[in-house]
Amino acid sequence: MLNPSEADLQKLEALLLSNDLSNVALAFTIGQNYDSFQQTLQGLATIWKAVDWEQDQGITPQQVLYMTRWNRLNLRSYKLLQLPPVIGLLQNLTRLDLSDNQLAFLPTQIKNLQQLHTLNLSKNKFSDLPQAVAHLEAIENLDLSHNNFEHFPVLVSQLDNLKQIYFAHNQLQDAPAQLEQLHQLKVLDLSNNQLTSFPGFIEYLPSLWELDLSFNQLKHIPLDLPSLQKLNILRIKGNALPHRHKQAIKQAFADSRTKVVF
Repeated sequence: MLNPSEADLQKLEALLLSNDLSNVALAFTIGQNYDSFQQTLQGLATIWKAVDWEQDQGITPQQVLYMTRWNRLNLRSYKLLQLPPVIGLLQNLTRLDLSDNQLAFLPTQIKNLQQLHTLNLSKNKFSDLPQAVAHLEAIENLDLSHNNFEHFPVLVSQLDNLKQIYFAHNQLQDAPAQLEQLHQLKVLDLSNNQLTSFPGFIEYLPSLWELDLSFNQLKHIPLDLPSLQKLNILRIKGNALPHRHKQAIKQAFADSRTKVVF
């Protein structure tokens, strides 16, 4: 087996992405003696097998052409220890579900998924996110629940189009002030963490519609949140809020559109 140069490998991958079966077949022919290109095909075959469990042969040009047209990919509960770097070739994906695996990191090639707007990483082993995620500028829905985060990844604040973040069931102790930049955020779930104080950045999220702070260690909730005019649901069940403060919260929100769930 030979190893192509980086430029040659990029040309072969460009043929795979050409949306033309003859070009894809040509890449197979040219790349049959190149070890690194065969690794690329093996990675694609791994992803294909997750979708078609009856697949027991090597991947075909027709299947690769079909894969490059996918806009959704569900790899939930596939016992993945790592995501093949070839995921970066599936550039039409808008939804990617990687939940319930054993992932602790993502390949840098994830940044190539520029059309991705929904990414589910729940029920994995993440304690941090790679910087490559910050390049996913189209992301609107991000699920990081049931992982091993102790600190909220600051790079999330760079995802300007985020509308929903699910961060439940981690070990979160704080949240960075930079998250106040997420002006389009509508749903924020920080339930079942270890927060001891109300995250101050929340007061600067004018589009927020639902906020879940249930089952943390909060003892106080601000009674005046004037900037959250659109807040419809505030969930604070399972915190150490004194009875008197609960009564004050009920009174403070009695005439607002916000429904408080204790």
